[in-house]
Amino acid sequence: MIRGAIESLAGNQVNGWIYAPVANFRGSTVLAFVDDVCVGAGKVELYRADLAEAGLGDGYLGFSFWVTVRNRADLARLVVRLDGSDAVLLQRGSRVVDGTPHAPAPRQASLSDPAALVRWLRTRGWLSQADYDLARYLPQFGVYDRSLVMPVEPPGQAAPRLADVVPTAADLLRLVTLSDAAMEQESLAAPEEIARIAALRGHDGGLIMALWSKGHGCLDAVPGSHLGLEAAAGELAEIATLDTATLADQAIGPDRLLFVDSRCRLGAGAFFPAEGVQAFFIPAR
Repeated sequence: MIRGAIESLAGNQVNGWIYAPVANFRGSTVLAFVDDVCVGAGKVELYRADLAEAGLGDGYLGFSFWVTVRNRADLARLVVRLDGSDAVLLQRGSRVVDGTPHAPAPRQASLSDPAALVRWLRTRGWLSQADYDLARYLPQFGVYDRSLVMPVEPPGQAAPRLADVVPTAADLLRLVTLSDAAMEQESLAAPEEIARIAALRGHDGGLIMALWSKGHGCLDAVPGSHLGLEAAAGELAEIATLDTATLADQAIGPDRLLFVDSRCRLGAGAFFPAEGVQAFFIPAR
């Protein structure tokens, strides 16, 4: 598990530290980002006596480097990433210390900002990369595939196992909806029943479903269509920059859960297997 912090922003200088029990980051590169733009880079090379005394490695865990931003208000959104890793340090508890009046406070992870909350959980090692990707991209795409195949260690030494469908669906739906309400289940015979079930439940704003079946089918949902034409224009521009492999597989089957927002438009290739599909969802309170 990676630990660390952005401790302060002094002018345009970022100060902090990063540590992991099983890795030595001394000499590693850290990158500063505002949204998706890299605004600076530095090295993990500063000795921190306080961290060494706390038993955190050899103490060479600190970094300090300059960043370039167009507007000081952008500093409130700044994060630091370890190069070549998905590890991100947020600004929880950091401060701007150059005396500029009314400097914006960094955003805190809360239920009112689901995206920030998900990033916060991931940086603390409380979310796997697969869970993080689901929670991050499902709101943008409106459809996202999650494998039930459990990794085998070492790879190839045993037949793969599948995670239990119902508890896995419940856990992941609670993550993407940020709700602890009880999960419900419906049997759907055809793709058009997705919108029908949502309408019957009064979910005009969209109902997130996890689809699973014993046979094989295909949803063929249009990514981003759940956002509406005006909203989708901006979101799809971001989606277009991502790896298109995340959009290619909308299969339904026994080895996966396919998450879908009920507002997504379905393409002509959508079909369910003869035995139908099980839809799991958490209704609004």
